[in-house]
Amino acid sequence: MNKQVKALICVILAVWIFLMGFEIGSYKEKKTASAVANTQASNEGSAFTTTAPYVYSEPLSTLPPMTTTTEPSDVPEIDESEQSTTKEQKEKDTTKAQSDDPSSLSKEQIIAKMSDAVNTAKASTASVTKNEKVTINLTDLSVQSLMSTVQRVMDALAGEETETYTLTNGLLTGTDADGNAVENAPVNDYMPPKAAFGIAPEGVAEASATKEGDNTVYRLKTVEENTTKDSPIPQYSSAVYSYLDLMSIDIPVPGISITEANMHYPGTEVTVTVGSDGRLTKLDFNMPMDGTGVAKIAFANGTASFEGSDVESWTFTY
Repeated sequence: MNKQVKALICVILAVWIFLMGFEIGSYKEKKTASAVANTQASNEGSAFTTTAPYVYSEPLSTLPPMTTTTEPSDVPEIDESEQSTTKEQKEKDTTKAQSDDPSSLSKEQIIAKMSDAVNTAKASTASVTKNEKVTINLTDLSVQSLMSTVQRVMDALAGEETETYTLTNGLLTGTDADGNAVENAPVNDYMPPKAAFGIAPEGVAEASATKEGDNTVYRLKTVEENTTKDSPIPQYSSAVYSYLDLMSIDIPVPGISITEANMHYPGTEVTVTVGSDGRLTKLDFNMPMDGTGVAKIAFANGTASFEGSDVESWTFTY
């Protein structure tokens, strides 16, 4: 073999060793075994009698990527501000997901959403329309001859009415169902509940949230409650809507007065509809009820039982 050929082989071997020095041991062993086999096969058909080492000529692009190990000191420090930003983004994404599909909201979250929507609306500026329908049917009366008279009293309490108001920062102006002028009256004097909307989770039997078109609709139903003459206020129904106090009824019939009243509330239903802009657009109530009472009729007592419902709806236009 002449000197030029030997020199060329040495240069090629040096380059090859340099490149392959970055490879892992297992890969070197594999390629070395392959190189030996290929060299023997090449020598068998070569004119040279001297065995020459195999020069690996596979393109560099086909070689596996080189890997390096980063020392612990080279690991970049965690940017706390970036972590905070990521957390805030995740919270925003979660809020948006709940807005898109609120069905996963918990009972507590639904109550919070409803409370915020109603209480914010009461303090806003809007045109407000109220529709209410009360139904009370006498189911039994111990003095049958007075059945029609007592039913007329019940009918006077019932009926259907519509009222319209202008709401400005918690004050209503308009005309009530009796035709009386209302001038800058506190909204809680006319719009239920008669205080801030809010209820403890244990007072809610059912709660749900759904997406209906561009609106989000929140619903809850209060637990079953019973009241008496001495304790006429249902704790949970009154927190989100209202109640009926039979003892406050002034019966326009001489000689008849209520001396005992027991009310049963199966569960008041409240529906809050929130528009795409996050504002309350509609507030609906449905309070079914039934009860028994004792009335003093002249020198005798009479018992009565009844059932009915109070359905009320408020619509907001901003």
